[in-house]
Amino acid sequence: MWRLILTSLLTIGSVLARSDVSVLPPPSAADQTAIIAANIDYLVSSTPSSTGFPNVSASGTALGIKPDLLPHLHYRPFKAFLANRSSTAATSTATVAATKPKTPTTTVAVSPPPLNAQAFLKATALSFKERRDGPYEAVFTTTAGSGNLTWGFDAATVGGANGVPKFAITYSCDPQPTLPIPGDPDQNPTFNVHTLYDCNVTASALTGTDQRPQSKDFPFTTPAGQFIVTPPASMNTVLRDDENDGGFTFNNEDSQPVTLSGLTIDVSFRALNLAEGPLVLRFVNPATGLSLYDYHLENLPADPSGQFLHSQAGIQIPFSFTLAAGAEKLLPIQVLGVHRMSIQGIDPTITITLRGVATDPPVGKLILGQALISWSCVVPFGSYDPNATSGAFAAGNACLQ
Repeated sequence: MWRLILTSLLTIGSVLARSDVSVLPPPSAADQTAIIAANIDYLVSSTPSSTGFPNVSASGTALGIKPDLLPHLHYRPFKAFLANRSSTAATSTATVAATKPKTPTTTVAVSPPPLNAQAFLKATALSFKERRDGPYEAVFTTTAGSGNLTWGFDAATVGGANGVPKFAITYSCDPQPTLPIPGDPDQNPTFNVHTLYDCNVTASALTGTDQRPQSKDFPFTTPAGQFIVTPPASMNTVLRDDENDGGFTFNNEDSQPVTLSGLTIDVSFRALNLAEGPLVLRFVNPATGLSLYDYHLENLPADPSGQFLHSQAGIQIPFSFTLAAGAEKLLPIQVLGVHRMSIQGIDPTITITLRGVATDPPVGKLILGQALISWSCVVPFGSYDPNATSGAFAAGNACLQ
């Protein structure tokens, strides 16, 4: 019997140790006495006599129970208990987060360090501007302050505005560029085409604490020179019978020789009599006066856009013609076997337009400046009048025999 009582007490202890059990207020002393008495009566009445324990009646035993020995136990489901705890903790955390004051942020503006000479030169790049007369001018561009600052070799000082301090500038180049003539409005030195230069630029700040001079080396090769093709400065443009002379002028502004290997041209003519014999376009070697290439125009197809008109585009003229570095040379062109028609209101014409130039080596900058030559005449009314004050005879462009 006493073993059972101890077992019950141990069971009660294990229950008290569980985390999902809550303790309610303890019963009174009278209630506790009744509970113990009932348990003893049950155990005595249910114990057989063969066990050797004497049968004792609870009513004959005086029991004294001190208050608060036996707690009254009340169970709650374990999952519900955990959920309740989690909800309570989350609510508490959210309340703390909601009530926590925000820390104000402060942005501190940091001023850039002042631009010194070394940073000024590091932000500077070199480019070139080609002059109309051939050579190049060097142009510096510095990205600093509130934009780009452009300056040249003629500048003694640079900057002083738009956030850029003022710098004193000096330079030296090997080889030396061509210096301008005193009094010339443009005092920039010029650099020859296709030439290697090495220029050293020194900058010194004129204000601030760091006025140490700093230098930067600018090695560069100037671009190739232009290759310009134009009509000759003067030529007789009045169309005559038999032979008409003209040509194209080639100007090689580069520092290297160039060999022409061919031309691409458009040709048209109007009101020429093709029954009289061949009509030949000849390219002449200026050194020898001999033909470089002959092209027969009597085979040009008729052009439906005009009466008595013949034309063809994209004619290839192959030949070899060499120009020395910096040289200018006229390539003579002749039209042979011309026989004009005399039809009132239809003026005989021959036009040659240069569309392309093939060179070896290829030129960097080909400029075809009005590369067109033309001969024409006006069929006059009446016979020749040397004293005419108006019309084709007076203008000197009449189709004369």
